[in-house]
Amino acid sequence: MMEELKWSTFAVPEHLAFRYVSTMFLVLYCLPWLFGLTLTALGFAMNLLWADFLFYHWYRAKLITIEILKEYERQKKWRRDNGEDEENEDDNETR
Repeated sequence: MMEELKWSTFAVPEHLAFRYVSTMFLVLYCLPWLFGLTLTALGFAMNLLWADFLFYHWYRAKLITIEILKEYERQKKWRRDNGEDEENEDDNETR
C-alpha cells in the first residue's frame, strides 16, 4: 500500500531531482523570460509554490498509477494461473 503523502512534508525523491530542478528552472526563469515578464519577489514565491504543488500532484498521480498497474498485473497473473480468459474481462463483470 502507498504511504501517506502530504505536500507540506513532501521531499523530492533522489531519482527525480534533475526533473524537479529543470522544471523549477523552466517555470521560474525560462517561461517569464519567454513572455517578457519580470517577476517580483512575491511573484517568484507564488510561482515556486505553484510549480512545487503541481510537481507533487504529478508525482502522487504517478505513484497511484504504478500501484494500479501492479494490481492489474497481479490479477492478470492470478487469472492466467487459474485458467481464466483474459479476452472478455469486461463481459464477466456484473454491474
